[in-house]
Amino acid sequence: MCSSAAAPYTASSSPHKKFLLCCEPQSNRVCQIGWRLQGDLLEGLVMRRFLMAGIALLCVAGLYANGVMLLRPRPERPLPVRIRPQPAWAWVKDAKMTVEITGQHAKVTVDEKFFNPNNWRTEGVFLFPLPKNAAVCDMSFWMNGREYKGEILDATQARRYYIQTVRRMYDPALLEYADRGLFRLRVFPIPPQGTVRVKFTYSLMMKRDGDLVTFTYPTSTNKYSHGAIDSFVIDIKVKTEEPIRNIFCPDYAVDVTRKSDKEARITFEARKVKPEKDFVLYIQYSPNSIGFSSFAFNDTTEDGYFIMLITPKYEMKEDEILPKDIVFVVDTSGSMRWNNKMEQAKKALTLCLKKLNRNDRFNVVAFSGEVRVFADKLLAANPANIEKAIKWVESLQPLGATDVNTALLAALSSAKEKSQRPFMIIFLTDGEPTVGEDDPAKILENVAKANRVRARIFVFGIGSEVNTKLLDLLAEKNYGLVDYIERTEVVNARVTNFYNKISSPVLSELRLEILGQNKPEFEVYQVYPRELPDLFRGTQLMVVGRYHGAGVKAVRLSGKLRGKTWEQEYEVHFPKHDERHDFVPRTWAVQRIADLLTQIRLKGEKPELKGEVVALARRFGILTPYTSYLVMEDTHNRFGRPVGPVVERPGIGLRALKQAAWKAQEGLKKDKGADAVREAKKLARMKHAMAPAAASTGGGAFLNNEVKDLERRTGVKVSRFVKTIGAKTFYLVGNTWCDASYDPKKHKPTIKVRFLSDKYLQLLTQHPQIAKYLSLGRKVVVVVAGKAYEIVADESTQKKEKGTEKQQTK
Repeated sequence: MCSSAAAPYTASSSPHKKFLLCCEPQSNRVCQIGWRLQGDLLEGLVMRRFLMAGIALLCVAGLYANGVMLLRPRPERPLPVRIRPQPAWAWVKDAKMTVEITGQHAKVTVDEKFFNPNNWRTEGVFLFPLPKNAAVCDMSFWMNGREYKGEILDATQARRYYIQTVRRMYDPALLEYADRGLFRLRVFPIPPQGTVRVKFTYSLMMKRDGDLVTFTYPTSTNKYSHGAIDSFVIDIKVKTEEPIRNIFCPDYAVDVTRKSDKEARITFEARKVKPEKDFVLYIQYSPNSIGFSSFAFNDTTEDGYFIMLITPKYEMKEDEILPKDIVFVVDTSGSMRWNNKMEQAKKALTLCLKKLNRNDRFNVVAFSGEVRVFADKLLAANPANIEKAIKWVESLQPLGATDVNTALLAALSSAKEKSQRPFMIIFLTDGEPTVGEDDPAKILENVAKANRVRARIFVFGIGSEVNTKLLDLLAEKNYGLVDYIERTEVVNARVTNFYNKISSPVLSELRLEILGQNKPEFEVYQVYPRELPDLFRGTQLMVVGRYHGAGVKAVRLSGKLRGKTWEQEYEVHFPKHDERHDFVPRTWAVQRIADLLTQIRLKGEKPELKGEVVALARRFGILTPYTSYLVMEDTHNRFGRPVGPVVERPGIGLRALKQAAWKAQEGLKKDKGADAVREAKKLARMKHAMAPAAASTGGGAFLNNEVKDLERRTGVKVSRFVKTIGAKTFYLVGNTWCDASYDPKKHKPTIKVRFLSDKYLQLLTQHPQIAKYLSLGRKVVVVVAGKAYEIVADESTQKKEKGTEKQQTK
């Protein structure tokens, strides 16, 4: 960035020597240098040194923390006696946020280390965008152990300051925070080639909406940083007098530890990251035994979207937890001896057996070419039986072929038809059927006939030789889940972590009904998951869907509790217009795409299924086997310009993405192999957002992980040309960020608005929500209220604005 405006800087040292300097703000480099020299070569060299000093004075390095630090160099000697190079970008090396939440009150402490790569001391202005919908107080700031006083600007003052800064720097990045208050502080000195530790603390009162409170922290400022944060840690402790039910984080894969109904800890840790979205955490306080909360999004241009969260209370008496019947089925074929799989599987079984509840019943089945059963019937989970089972498991040896059919039928034969207990099977295998019944269709048919008690089959496929379609269908048709463990992953950790989530069932045969649906006035559709799993202690269930119409409706949740029907009704608002929860549409889209890809995988590719996947993926910026490279390849057809710049050699990047997409599409078609397992695992991860978990994380966390994985495999920085902001997705086309909902035919011509013109500022006033989109850059195409606005840097387009707007309005 540059401290000067767009106008070039002109200097003259004598009547014989003149030069013209223009520093480009965003790239931090000289874009035009014109020389007119008269005199000898020595004078030219002196002028050249003076020019470089001028560059150093004009350019500003930006240092972004969980806030923004605008730096400028402070030369210690007069120029041009000592020449300094152009200042480099600075960034945050480490950042840790510690939060203590009590009810609606939050105390936030941020501890950061800033790194200055320049060879001189610098001063800067630290800007911290204050959270929206929160009252901030008691803000203090320390540097090197000394307390400093800053100033807090209200929303009106902050907006004026943001606009002034954007004008001065010729960079719209700060517009994203134009609707917030601001904390501002001058910081000096930051030593050369060194770090400075900064710590600040503030308290805030969070807004409460019914029984829901929202905590927000502006981590998105880090996306402007030149360098990644080496260590990024968030540690939140919640302690309150009201029972905590739902905890929901849309965009970060947080880890939640529940100590009691009134105490929880939420943590997030990452290395070498540049967070692009604010950290938002929703906490529901409710005295109900089953917590229920909902979020909706409707921008009036289409049908709405919703998310519902269902969470049982954490503290339960022993008689409130359903006793379960469970059978562990483990593959002991010869292939299990490789990569220590057998030993890891035995360790996983041992840990699961030790964690059985006192009133549970269990059995163990081992299979290879023949099937061995630990006991003739289900045994009580007392210490003596568990000890015998552990010794039996430890004696298992990998040998022989794989008889999947007989093993599953043996496990299901233990079930009692009139039992009021939920019946579960945990099935581990590393291969496909090789002996006995080896036809996958026949195996599925046999299991369906034998499963008369609605047994839940949870499947773990180990390695790349498993029949993924068989395992997927075993889980899908038997009320369970599937997961895949690759050769390099630890089997026992994955299995025991999952078992911990399902060890204590609370409600079985769960059903969710939305009452008062009277088509065509009001309707709910495309709801996922299609079959609700059981509800377990310490976990949270998420349901997503779409709705047509609006109104307040009753939602009935019912299930089986010790053989008796349990039900409770909740009131849910389906708004006609509400854009606050803009993470909801993308979270729904992830599940819709997962459902479509599952149909393609199991039933074959059909044009209508593929077409919907492509349309949703493009709109919401979701990577799929059909769209991981299309954003580059077909943008020329849609916009008439290529996507870029993506990599230094775009042709190589496009080929790498095409190769990755081809492998993914082949993986959808295949039953086994590394590509098939990779795609099956991706689908499982997409669906696991709906599975029992300590806390739901929405679609954002999944999408971030998928982008990182694709970048690692192809070397193409996909995140450089695809950005998701709120409910919108933008693609970098040439040097313009284009709204995915922009259609050149439908929105032709666009309303052209010159960057930082009066009309530009007027647009920000009329549509405040557009600021976060315009913060992408100086050239943006965005669709708002059915109109396409094109932000341009070329002054020649200013004359066309009035006529274009009238034409489009008509």
